[in-house]
Amino acid sequence: MNDVLNFSIEKPSPCGNLKICFITMIFPASSETFACNDARMLRTLGADLTVHTMRCAQHDKSRLLAERELTDLSITHATFTTGLQGLWVALTRPSLFGMLLSFILCHCRTRLVHLFKSILLIPRTLQIFSLIEKECPDIIHLYWGHYPSLVAYLVQQKLPSVVTSISLSAYDLLAEYGGSGAVARRADVVTTWARTNLGTIERLDVPKDRILLAYQGLDLDRFREHVTQKIRHRIITVGRLVPEKGMADVLKVFQQVRAQWPDAILVVVGDGTDRARLEAMVEAMGLQQAVHFKGSLPQAQVFEEMAAAEVFLFMSTASYERLPNVVKEAIASRCFCVVTETPGIEELLQDGKHGYVVPPGAFATAAERINDIFASPASFTKMLDEAYAHVFTHFDLRSLIEGLLHRWQAAVAAKKDVQKHRR
Repeated sequence: MNDVLNFSIEKPSPCGNLKICFITMIFPASSETFACNDARMLRTLGADLTVHTMRCAQHDKSRLLAERELTDLSITHATFTTGLQGLWVALTRPSLFGMLLSFILCHCRTRLVHLFKSILLIPRTLQIFSLIEKECPDIIHLYWGHYPSLVAYLVQQKLPSVVTSISLSAYDLLAEYGGSGAVARRADVVTTWARTNLGTIERLDVPKDRILLAYQGLDLDRFREHVTQKIRHRIITVGRLVPEKGMADVLKVFQQVRAQWPDAILVVVGDGTDRARLEAMVEAMGLQQAVHFKGSLPQAQVFEEMAAAEVFLFMSTASYERLPNVVKEAIASRCFCVVTETPGIEELLQDGKHGYVVPPGAFATAAERINDIFASPASFTKMLDEAYAHVFTHFDLRSLIEGLLHRWQAAVAAKKDVQKHRR
């Protein structure tokens, strides 16, 4: 199986007028910088990109687009008007509506939540499909492989000349949305962001030659802009403040580190429903002067905070965690990384070579690793260098997107060849 992007043998030709359409749930989203990174790089490489989201625009859409240099990107969101337009498609094209409803009933009848949400998404699905008919893209790519599969199903049935590409992340695979597998089996390209996901995708009976391991990458040039002096004994953690992200565990580790290093500081970047509880924990621990909650920050400021920290601490227990982008960003910022063991983490960070991996809930072990680093940071310089080189070799966004474009271009050419022979 050709599951690794190979850049040394062949480079893709320029995109030219290659028209690509992303189908996603939300865009932009504060917690999904990687989607914006990919969109920006595709456009840098010459792709004509459009994004259609299944849900409404978020309140901070304009700010996020400005921060991520995508203000002129063509994006549509679900609105009251698009809902009416979708209902009109259903009324005027009953066979299309019936086809979609049958697909939903076939694949979601045993999962009531999926069934209910899919039915609610019918108007927006039909309206997006009508837009795709008019736009005539070369490729539609499902950035998320669950509910966006509704759009891809119609494209596969009605627009056979359009290449369909679907990304199956850990979240998609854990969601077990019935339509995902059906669409993936007919897709021209099926991508995933971690090698550990490949076995699950193969069990969906997806042809092996269509599966592509395509890591989420970093625009590494942006990290060269944030070279700053490290602040001794400063620790940073970044993520949504929700229970599964393990921020409470981060505080427990820091409490032990602080006992040995009274000048240690913890910077918490992110926001969420758990913030009040976490702030109460800090107060109960007597660490108000040592823990700084920064809230959600623009990406550039996150990188600045990382650049100033010595250690990045990540204690997530989320089942959907796969090669977290935030760990890549911390490595690129030359932070010593102490992270929990999550599926596939060895693809990004090998314990003892690129940083430290500890079992979930291993507070004492994590604190011991940080204490060792603080005691003699110069002794761990080789580890920093190894981690930095690994990220720059395997997670460079430009190279990864070039490889993905090459695969898409091959799929477009194959489609055209099939159509030519059918005439």
